Amino acid sequence: MSDNSIRNKATSSLLWSSVEQFGSQGLSLIITIVIARLITPDDYGLIAMLSIFMALSHVFINCGFSNYLIQNKQRTEKDFSTIFFINVTIGILCYVILFIFAPAIAQFYNQPLLSSIIKLYSLTLVISSLILVQRAKLYIDFKYRKLSAITIISLIISGIVAIIMALNNWGVWTLVWYHLLQTIITSVLIWITSGWHPHLIFSVNIAKQAFYFGSKLLGANLLSSGISNLYTLVIGKKFQATELGFYSRGLSLATVFPSNFANMLQQATYPVLCELQEDKEKLKTMFCNYIMMAGMICFPLMGLLFGISEPLVRVLLTDKWLPAIPFLQILTIGYMFDPIMRLNSIILSVTGKTQLSLYSEIIKKAVLVSILFLSLPFGITWVAFGVIIYSLCDLIIVSFFVNKIISFSFWEELKLITPYLLFSFIPCLFALLLNSLDIASLMKLIISIPFCSLAYILLIRNFRRKQYDFILSFLNNIIHKNNG
Repeated sequence: MSDNSIRNKATSSLLWSSVEQFGSQGLSLIITIVIARLITPDDYGLIAMLSIFMALSHVFINCGFSNYLIQNKQRTEKDFSTIFFINVTIGILCYVILFIFAPAIAQFYNQPLLSSIIKLYSLTLVISSLILVQRAKLYIDFKYRKLSAITIISLIISGIVAIIMALNNWGVWTLVWYHLLQTIITSVLIWITSGWHPHLIFSVNIAKQAFYFGSKLLGANLLSSGISNLYTLVIGKKFQATELGFYSRGLSLATVFPSNFANMLQQATYPVLCELQEDKEKLKTMFCNYIMMAGMICFPLMGLLFGISEPLVRVLLTDKWLPAIPFLQILTIGYMFDPIMRLNSIILSVTGKTQLSLYSEIIKKAVLVSILFLSLPFGITWVAFGVIIYSLCDLIIVSFFVNKIISFSFWEELKLITPYLLFSFIPCLFALLLNSLDIASLMKLIISIPFCSLAYILLIRNFRRKQYDFILSFLNNIIHKNNG
C-alpha cells in the first residue's frame, strides 16, 4: 500500500471515527446530564455496581475475535459466519449466567432491586452479540460514516425516551431502559445497513485459529476490564451507594473525553496500523505521530477540565452533585494518559504479539490490585488518588513491551509528550485563577473555556511550531477529503 493511500485511509478513518465518538458522546453527555438532574446519586450507584459484570461479559462475547477478523488479511465468508455464531452463543450463555446469579449479586451488595435490574439490563449482551461481526466488517471497509450516523440516531431516540421516563419519576429504570433501547436501535440499524448477514457455515479449524489469536487478547482484556472495574465492585461493597454514585459521576465526567478520544484512535488507527504491521519503520513513524497528536490534544483539555470542575458540576449537575468534584479532579489527572496507553496496547495487537498483551496486562493488573487494597483503608478519596499512580505504572509497563517490537522506549515516549504535558498546566492555572472570581458559575465557564483554549493554542503555535503545523496540515487534509 502506498504512503498516500495509507495517509488517506488514516485521515478518513480519524474523521468519521471522531464524528462517531465525539458526536455521540456529546449527545450522550447532554442526555446523561439531563437525567442526572432528575434522578438521584443512589440510582447511578446501583447501575455502577453492575459495571464489572457487564464489562466481563462483553469481553467474553467478543473474545478478541473482532480483532482477529480485522487483522487477518485472508479472511473469508466462512471466517465471518463462524465468528458470528460463536459470539451469539457466548452472548446467550452470559445472559443465562447473569440471570441465574442475579439474586446472589443483589444479596452481595445488599440491594434487592438489583436482581430485577440485572435480568432486564443484561439483555443488552445478547442483542449486542448479534452485530459484533457486522461492526467489525464496517471497520475493515473503513465505513465509519455509517457507524457515526447509526450511533447518533440511536442516541437521539433512546435519549428522548429516557428523559421522558426520568420526568415521570422512573428512577433507576430510566438508566436501564436508556441503555437497553440504545443497544436495540443500534443493533437493528447495523444489521440492516451493514450489507452482511450470516450464512449457515461453521468451521472448527477457523474457530481454533480465531481462539488461538484471541485467547491472549481475551486473557488480557479480562484482566483489564475485570480489575479496572474492581474499583466499583469494592467501592460498592465497602461504601454506600450514594458514595459510589458520586465517584461514578466524577469518573464518567473525567473519562468522557480521554476514553472516547482513545476509542476513536483505536477504531481509526487499528486497521491502518494493521496495514503497516510488516514495515516496522513506517509503523513506528505512524505510532509517533499518533502519540504526539494524543498528547497535544488530550493533555490541555484535561488540564482545563481540572480547572473548571467546580463551576462545571454546579451548572450541569446542580449542587446536589458537589461531592463528586474531588473525584472529578483526581480522576482527571489519572485518566489523561489513557489515549497514550491505548495506542501502546494497539501496537502489541496489530503486530500479532497478543501474548505480550497478556503478559503486560498480568503485570499491570497485579500493580492495580496492590494499589487498590493499599489505598482502601484510607477512604474512597485515597482510592481515587491510587488511579493516578496506577496510570503512570501502566504506561511504563506497556511501553516496555512496545520497545521490544518497534524499538521505542518509555523515555522516548516521555520526551515526545512532555512539552504538551507542561503546556497543559497553563490552561489549568488560568481556569483556577478565573474561577476564583466572585461571579456566577456559568460566567466562569463562559470566560474560562475560550480564554484558556486560546492561550494553549498560542503557546503551541509559538513554541512547538512544527507540531502545530502538522496538526493544521492533518486537519486541512480531513476538510479537503470531506469536501471532496
